[in-house]
Amino acid sequence: MSARMIILLVVALVAAGATTMMVRNWIAAERAAANVGPRDLAPVPQLPEVLVAVDNMPAGMVLKPEHMRWQPILETTVSPEHFVKGQVNQQDLVGSVVRQSIAKGEPLIPARIVRPGDRGFLAAILTPGMRAVTVPINMTSGIAGLIFPGDRVDLILTHAIDTTEESKRERRASETVLYNVRILATDQRTDFEEGTPGQPAKTVTLEVNPKQAEVIAMVSELGRLALSLRSIKSEEGALAEDANAVGPIPRAERTYTLDSEVSALLPDARVKKDQRKEREILVLRGGQAPQPVTY
Repeated sequence: MSARMIILLVVALVAAGATTMMVRNWIAAERAAANVGPRDLAPVPQLPEVLVAVDNMPAGMVLKPEHMRWQPILETTVSPEHFVKGQVNQQDLVGSVVRQSIAKGEPLIPARIVRPGDRGFLAAILTPGMRAVTVPINMTSGIAGLIFPGDRVDLILTHAIDTTEESKRERRASETVLYNVRILATDQRTDFEEGTPGQPAKTVTLEVNPKQAEVIAMVSELGRLALSLRSIKSEEGALAEDANAVGPIPRAERTYTLDSEVSALLPDARVKKDQRKEREILVLRGGQAPQPVTY
């Protein structure tokens, strides 16, 4: 064998060995990378989250849960005025009023909102020219505590009415005296401890104009008030939809219900006794002459 062939054979063996070593090293590196678990990876830092506005919030708007959301931001941009998740409960801001308009996506800060109990809360929430009036309610008349600031209600008055009955039986009626009135605040507490029953509201504060305030003061003396919750969606053709209308609802447009409409045992209070149709029947008692009976 010539020296040239021997040299070529040696070079081929060295190249094959080097290739084998490279392949082994590559396979070992791939296996090591595949065996790396989540615990071996560096933890991703969690960004702080602050409360921001879901949409544009005009001044006077009452905050509800759907108006706010948590949004992560860089830790370096967090301000002491921000409401940071873990440091504040979002539910604590429900019922607050926007003092100055807040743009969509803008963080909420205390200077832009007025929280219930703060000085100037009612003044901030009141529409210019309107008044705040508080009326008493209970579990039944207050819709079982399911009314909240920002909701709109109708006011229903139930009271005794004059009757033409000779027996002077007390008759009752209910009528809707005000429509589409905005709830400003309730005295219901939501910060009770877990496991203890919540306390339903005993009073509710309404936003009305000066004439409507006089109406509420009067109907509170006439009988019992009840609230009727309205849908959040506006109704087309609804009666007296404008809450700023002056005075009570006109008599011709007002709805009412008499006790005789819900009980078939009571005579119609709208019909005088001398106007009612009388019928006569004959009652036969043994051998006596027939005795007419009018009813």
